[in-house]
Amino acid sequence: MSGIARRFAVTLRNLLAANPQITDPGLIHVGDAVSIPVAYLPTLGGEGTSPQDINNRGQIVGYSDTAAGDSHAFIWQDGTMTDLGTLDGAEWSAADAINDLGQVVGWSDVDGDAGFLWQDGVMTDLGMRNGLRAPWYINNRGQIVGYSDTGAGDLDLFMWEGGALTALGMTGDLWPRDINDRGQIVGYSDTAAGDSLAFLWENGVMTSPWPPGGRTWSSADAINDRGQVVGSSKTTTGDLHAFLWEDGVMRDLGTLGGRGSTPTSINEMGQVVGYSDTAAGDSHAFIWQDGTMTDLGTLGGKESYADAINDPGQVLGRSNGHAFIWQDGVMTDLGPLGQVRGCG
Repeated sequence: MSGIARRFAVTLRNLLAANPQITDPGLIHVGDAVSIPVAYLPTLGGEGTSPQDINNRGQIVGYSDTAAGDSHAFIWQDGTMTDLGTLDGAEWSAADAINDLGQVVGWSDVDGDAGFLWQDGVMTDLGMRNGLRAPWYINNRGQIVGYSDTGAGDLDLFMWEGGALTALGMTGDLWPRDINDRGQIVGYSDTAAGDSLAFLWENGVMTSPWPPGGRTWSSADAINDRGQVVGSSKTTTGDLHAFLWEDGVMRDLGTLGGRGSTPTSINEMGQVVGYSDTAAGDSHAFIWQDGTMTDLGTLGGKESYADAINDPGQVLGRSNGHAFIWQDGVMTDLGPLGQVRGCG
């Protein structure tokens, strides 16, 4: 049972509580039915909660409505939701990403939009003001990647690490989307022609190996520690398809029967999640693995979107105005989505 708890990122205590028929946690048999507990996400006193990211420990972060009508960043673990507060008594905050160390990055409305790092109960002001330096993603080395407005209409890449903010020497309309534990950064840049071009930054060098064949639009959206990149690119017919790029080879991941697909996250197993048009013209969350794209379905209604996946295969997403978590073919409703106020 301890191995199952680790696999599904829940505590052994909660797993045993959900399976009173198992009296000896060290002895289970082939064919035994084991229920995996997934809690309905609470709120911080308001109407809804919007999860944004999940790590390999099953910790979920995002923002939630408060009783006062504001939105605060939260971290949820083992059935407990913790309000992360705000910077300097501001009204709202929102958490965007969390690493496996429990470090959280996000925003708060002090002097405009300000970036923060939260760890072990302490929210640290990253010195980012008025949306000029926006934190986006954090890896397990504590490196935070974002962009900075040069004041001349361009956006520079930057990295925050150990209290220091460092420009990475890349200027243009650059939008970082992810950073892995090797320090590789992916994203996209806007071109003078009004298109977008995916990029990979590593050790001071930016490359743009996409799109192939003279296509005019691509975006790199996520990268794992194996260097596998997922993103979107125009096909020869002008549709946008999800792709997987590895070792110089770009692979079209296809769709759920419709025209387009968009990936959002990839884990270390090479599982990709996102959303795709269906043959009926709806938009459904998907998981792609080993050449097969699987429809995750919806919570009712016609639409669903997968936002993140961790290594245990837990998928975090949205459908029908509610958040959900999906694993092993089961979509569980986590509750109504919140409304963040003032977030740029």
